[in-house]
Amino acid sequence: MKKWVAVCLCVVLLFGAGEIIHLAAARSARVRKAEISISASERYSEREIRAAMNAVKRRFKWGWRGTLLSLTYDEEKTGKAAEEWAAQYGADEAIVLISAFHTDDDERLAGSGLNSDFTYSGWQWVLVRSHGGRWKLKTWGYA
Repeated sequence: MKKWVAVCLCVVLLFGAGEIIHLAAARSARVRKAEISISASERYSEREIRAAMNAVKRRFKWGWRGTLLSLTYDEEKTGKAAEEWAAQYGADEAIVLISAFHTDDDERLAGSGLNSDFTYSGWQWVLVRSHGGRWKLKTWGYA
């Protein structure tokens, strides 16, 4: 009898693990195909910019119902705003990334402030850091 319970428990655990892996893969696909664009920067290396982009991708992957279409760093467009954001959050540096994404056709978006089955472009993500540390996502939305 104990063996039968143990076998059933193992089957349930394996099924659950498979579902978790499937969910993680599906969520990764929502950011993996995003078009990445990085302009020339006097402030940050490509590695630093990509680290900020990865923070946005992680947040989008696990916190949003949609597909990230593009993620852009354009120092010329966002440099002045970045200085203001850094001052507002008491950080040494800030970086502003611009994205486009399409929300799912999902009734659970009701009340979230986002429209269902809609493409947003020009959506900004603001990240800050101090002393060359890790980027921390502070706010997002339209400017």
